[in-house]
Amino acid sequence: MRELSDIELARRKKKRKKTVKKLALLALLAVVLVVGYSYRHLLTAENLGAVWGNMTSNLQKGEGYPLDLGSGVPRDLQCSTMGALEVLTDNEIITYNKTAKQVKNIPHSMDEPQMKVRGGNTVVFDRGNREFALYSKTTQVYKKTAETTIVDADVDAGGNVAVATGSERYLGQVSVYDRNQQLLFSWSSSKEYILLVSMGSGGNLAVACVNAVDGRVTTVVYALNIHREEELSRTEFPGSLALQMRWEGSTIQLVCDDQVFALKKDGSLAGSTAFEGSVLAIGNIGGGDYAVALGDNTQSHLNKVLLVGQKGQVKATVEVGREIVGVYASGGKIAVLGHSDLTVYKKDGTVLSTTDIGKPCLDLSGAGKTLFVQTNDSLEKLTL
Repeated sequence: MRELSDIELARRKKKRKKTVKKLALLALLAVVLVVGYSYRHLLTAENLGAVWGNMTSNLQKGEGYPLDLGSGVPRDLQCSTMGALEVLTDNEIITYNKTAKQVKNIPHSMDEPQMKVRGGNTVVFDRGNREFALYSKTTQVYKKTAETTIVDADVDAGGNVAVATGSERYLGQVSVYDRNQQLLFSWSSSKEYILLVSMGSGGNLAVACVNAVDGRVTTVVYALNIHREEELSRTEFPGSLALQMRWEGSTIQLVCDDQVFALKKDGSLAGSTAFEGSVLAIGNIGGGDYAVALGDNTQSHLNKVLLVGQKGQVKATVEVGREIVGVYASGGKIAVLGHSDLTVYKKDGTVLSTTDIGKPCLDLSGAGKTLFVQTNDSLEKLTL
C-alpha cells in the first residue's frame, strides 16, 4: 500500500478540521432553530433586538475598572451574566460589561427604585408606587403601571416578571407577566399581607407573607407553580419575620430576623439555623453558600458574619469586630466591606487580605471570585 506523503497527510488533516467545523456550525444552527421554534411566541421584533444586543454587548471593549459613576445617587448594584454589572441610581439603570464598557444607560423617574436580576434580565420597580419595567442587558423591554401599589417584584431567567401589589378586594395579589406583557398567572392572599416574591425555574414561584397570630408575628411561605396554576405548599414560621428570599435550584432560601431556612417546594425543611443579633447585611443568595452579617454598627466590636450553606446550616461564624457595610461569600471565603476597605476571611476567621479603597463604601456584590464595590462616586473591581 502506498504511503501517504507529509503534504497529503497535512491536506487530509486540514480537510477533516474543516468538516468538523462545518458539522459544529450545522449543529449550532439546529439548536438555534429548535430553541427559536420552541419560543416562537416570544419572537417579536423587540425581543429579537434585545437578544442581538445581549450577544453583541459582550464584544464591546471598555477601559476597565475603577470607573466614575457620574452624578447619580447610587441605589443598588448586582451581577448579571457574562461578568456584566447592573447599577441602579436614583435616576437611571446602567449596565457595564466585563471590561467596564457601558452598554446600557436608561433614565427612570421612580421615587423608590428597587432592582432584581436573574440571568440577563433585570426588573426595576417603584416600591410603594405603581411603576415597574423589564430590561435586557442593553434595552428596556417594556414599562408598565400596576393597578395598585407595588410591594415587591422578581424576574426569572426567561424574562417572566412577578409583581406583588396591594389589592382592593384582598390583602395582597401577585401577577406574573411574560416578556410581551401578557398576564400568565394571578394569585391573591385573603389571610396575610405579602412581603416578598421570588421566581425559580420551571414556573416555580415563592410568596412570603406575614400575619399576626395571638400577637405573634408569623411568616407564611407559599410555593406555587404558574404553569400548573397550583399551590404546592404552605409553610408557617411562627415568631419569624422574612427579610430576604430567593428560590434557587430545588430550595427556597429564606433569611428571617432570627433564623435562616432552606425550604423544599413540598413544604418540608431541608434545614434551618437560629441566630441572635440584628441583621446588618445579607450577601448574594445564589447557587452556593452565602453570608449574613449580624450585630450593631454603633457597637461594631460585637459584629460577626455567618457563612450559610444551601441547606440552611451555618458552616462558620467569623467574629469581625468592625463596621460592616456589606458581605459576600464564595468558595469558602468571606468578604466583608467596611467603611473604606475590604477584608477577606477564611472560614476559621483568618484574614487573607485587606484592601484599602480610600473612600466611603456603600455596597458590595459579587459573582464567583469577582467582587464589585460601590463607593460614593465610583465602581471598584476586586478579586476574592
